Amino acid sequence: MTPELLQTALSRALSTACGRVVDLPAAVTLTRPKTRGQGDWTSNIALQAAALVGADARELAAAIAARLRTEPGVDGASVSGPGFVNVSLDASAGARLAAAIVAAGDDYGRPAPDPATADHATADSAAQAGATAPGATQAHPVPGLDSIRYAHARAMRIDRLASAAGVDRFAPAVPTNADDPSSAAVPSTAEAVLLTALTDFPRAAAQGRLVGHLPEVAEAFHRWADAHPVTPTVDEQITAVHAGRLTLNRAAAVVLRNGLRLLGETAPERM
Repeated sequence: MTPELLQTALSRALSTACGRVVDLPAAVTLTRPKTRGQGDWTSNIALQAAALVGADARELAAAIAARLRTEPGVDGASVSGPGFVNVSLDASAGARLAAAIVAAGDDYGRPAPDPATADHATADSAAQAGATAPGATQAHPVPGLDSIRYAHARAMRIDRLASAAGVDRFAPAVPTNADDPSSAAVPSTAEAVLLTALTDFPRAAAQGRLVGHLPEVAEAFHRWADAHPVTPTVDEQITAVHAGRLTLNRAAAVVLRNGLRLLGETAPERM
C-alpha cells in the first residue's frame, strides 16, 4: 500500500467511524514513527478530526484503527499518545511494492506532466533535458550526496554479485506465515524502514522533498544491506529469500538512481 492509498484508507475509515464524510481542513498527514514497534506509519487524523465531530481523540483513533485493520494491505493498526493512529503494512504487500518499483523503472516517481503545458512539450524538451540531465548544476547542495551515490553504486555491486551467483534465477519468496520465524512473512525493522522510504519516494518528489528524502533512503539502504546479505556464503544454499532481497535491492537502486537524476546528479554504478 502506497502512502497515497493509505491516506485514502484513513479518510475512509474516519468517515465510517463517524457515520458521515468528514472534510478535514488539511490533507491527512503521514509520518514515520520515531519509536520502534509503532508500525510503519503514524497519522494524526483523529486529532485533526476530533474537534470537528465533537469526539474524544483517542476514542476516535481507536474506531479508525479498528476499521483500518479490515483494509487490504494493512497488517495492523493501534493507538498511541493523545490519539495517533499507528499503521503496520502487510509484509506481502511490501514484497509486491518492491517488485512494482522495479517494473516501473525510470518512470517510478517521475512527476506527471502538466496538461496545461503539454502542447509545449516538444519546444521545451531540450530545456527540460538540460534541467534533469546527469551532471546538471544544482542551485542547492545535496546533503549526504556521497552517501547517496555510494548507496547506488553499492546496490549495483550487490546486483552484479547476486546475478553472477545465480540468485536472480530463483523466484522471490511470497510471505504467508507470520507465526513461522523462518518465514519471510514478518520483515525486519531495517527492511520495513527501507520499504517505507522507497514507497514514499513519489510523494517526496512531488512535494519537492528529495534533498531531504534521498539521504534517508541511502541510510535505510545501508542499514538493510549490512544486515541482509543478498548473495549467500559459499556454504549456504540460495533460497527464495535471497531472491526477494535481490528484488528489494533493485527497488532501492531504482529510487536512488531516479532521485539523483531528478536532482541533476549522476548515479554511478561503481565507486
